[in-house]
Amino acid sequence: MEALGELLKLEIEGSEIQLAKDGPTGLEMIAAGKPDLIVSDFRMPGMNGVEFLSQVKDRFGTIPAIMLTAFPDRQLAVDAARRGVIRRFYTKPPDLDLVLSGIREILEPGEMTS
Repeated sequence: MEALGELLKLEIEGSEIQLAKDGPTGLEMIAAGKPDLIVSDFRMPGMNGVEFLSQVKDRFGTIPAIMLTAFPDRQLAVDAARRGVIRRFYTKPPDLDLVLSGIREILEPGEMTS
């Protein structure tokens, strides 16, 4: 995720990128300032990505999110989408151009409220 964070800093102009080492730290960071977008891994210390994003939604409302996983489980993506916690789902290693395109689409004016 650190490499993706560095790439995003270069590619998404004018954005502040913050990286959390685990789910609980991510929740603390969101409590300190609600982000425009969350990019989460499915596997992380403290909780999995669906649990993390479900807690984000319960505590802070809906924040657009992208999930990355090394486990291409279609059911995982369907479950996360049904819970309303992700907008996009990518398997690792992700096609970075595709991820960047998805991020840009989500961050476009008008998309944030949909």
